[in-house]
Amino acid sequence: MAASLLLQFSVETMGLIAHPYTTLCVYPSSRPRSGPETEQAHWAVQPTAKQIAAMPAAHITGGARAMVYCKVAARGTLTGCTIEAVEPHRQEVRSSALGATALYRLTAEDRLKVRQSKQPPYVALVLVFPDKRGRLPTDCNPAFACAPYIIGPPRGKPRS
Repeated sequence: MAASLLLQFSVETMGLIAHPYTTLCVYPSSRPRSGPETEQAHWAVQPTAKQIAAMPAAHITGGARAMVYCKVAARGTLTGCTIEAVEPHRQEVRSSALGATALYRLTAEDRLKVRQSKQPPYVALVLVFPDKRGRLPTDCNPAFACAPYIIGPPRGKPRS
């Protein structure tokens, strides 16, 4: 396992997280940590600058996906989060607990979707990191429910 796949929390890579190609997806999860809940409804959320600033920086190989599992706390704040870096080709995982770090504050609409999912109050987040050229991985692994949202040009324009 390359050292670059290990999560390193440093401000040096905040620019990678803030890259316009980076997409945050949220969908209900029946377990706090598990495989992607592909059978659950999912939706994409573009993180705001404030939300990005609240995220811990992670040094991850370009094109890797970070799966984050959290419990929904009061006012939609996510707590007890665990982040998993997944290398897109080898599918190897390294995990690091983030404690009670709030990664993302759910909107009222998101909270409603979590309640309507009839699942325990957990959600799964997906962060997708571009490579050094700003490109996202194109393997479109169906195990990641947000693939239809993240594969494509910035600003949501359809790919021709």
